[in-house]
Amino acid sequence: MKNTLIFFFLLLSLMATQKVWASGVGFEVPWLKGDVYYNGQKIKKGLTLPLGHLLETKKNSFIKISLPKMGATSASELVLGPSSSFKVSQEPLGDKGHSLIKGAARFIHDKMQTDQELKIKTPHMSVGIRGTEYILKVNENLGESEIILFEGKVVLENNSDKSNTQEINPGQWGGVGGRFGKTINPPLTLPRHVLAGFGKLLKPNL
Repeated sequence: MKNTLIFFFLLLSLMATQKVWASGVGFEVPWLKGDVYYNGQKIKKGLTLPLGHLLETKKNSFIKISLPKMGATSASELVLGPSSSFKVSQEPLGDKGHSLIKGAARFIHDKMQTDQELKIKTPHMSVGIRGTEYILKVNENLGESEIILFEGKVVLENNSDKSNTQEINPGQWGGVGGRFGKTINPPLTLPRHVLAGFGKLLKPNL
């Protein structure tokens, strides 16, 4: 009887897992290292997973994902760094876009084929995107979000004051909260050697 119950619960668990991963549209996992969880379940490379859940990396862990082109949105790639959390949205355009909750990620977005902006949100600001490459960081301890832009152009918008916006161009560093203060101010243009150092972080060609 005991063995029958154990088998029954294992079967239910397997069925639930299959239901969670069942989806017509999803993102791919071409590479990961360490312990990575999606919707609370540990995952491995090679999977195609549904949109709409929380992606989490543990200490010394990384993951690269390929987000699909949906409607007017562009295809995107990102590398999520250690001890990070990223909410994968089912509606990437506008205010319901993807969210970096904590940690760091490097993004590459193809050029948008629409006047609408793809937005990546953090607890402190949103990033309006039209095709670009950048590193986005959220520091929970300092209460700040920051961005380092390599290519393209983005517009930052303060979550606390929607009228407070700032354009960021290649080679610039900006943010809000913590060391940056409550207002998004004009960004700092980084020296070439500093930008080159950041450029080596979370490389997408893993």
